[in-house]
Amino acid sequence: MNGNHIWQTEARQALANKTAELTDQQRKRYQIAFIESAILKVPDQISNEQQFSEFKKDTEELISCLPTPADEQRLSAKNYTGKLSTYKGMLMKKHKIVPNGYYMAVWMPLGVAIGMSIGLAMKNIALGLSLGLGLGLAIGAGINLKAQKEGKVL
Repeated sequence: MNGNHIWQTEARQALANKTAELTDQQRKRYQIAFIESAILKVPDQISNEQQFSEFKKDTEELISCLPTPADEQRLSAKNYTGKLSTYKGMLMKKHKIVPNGYYMAVWMPLGVAIGMSIGLAMKNIALGLSLGLGLGLAIGAGINLKAQKEGKVL
């Protein structure tokens, strides 16, 4: 596990060096805080050396393709956005780790859909939508809270 700590320190330093000249708006757009959280939390949850090597490789690849202010072109930013999306998918599939608010974002539209059908059945769509929205938010917030307690949210 000591090797994990050394890699975490090196990866955070590489990310800090690469993003030193970015504005706050760019840091938010490129989701730098998400990557920092992943570097800190995910290695502690990986027990398999092969999975750690894959995570390490994917993280280093993501950091290396991060656009700098000097070369911030549309193609470079698109490439990075695609890699970030793939990285998030990998975290979700392999490690069951999701971004903050993920479950609320999933359950809110489902609640609205359920509420719409309830509203149609009751012939009061406004009431059904508000019930569905509340239901979706409650379920999503509950699942999100449970995931946070388990350390599965970045």
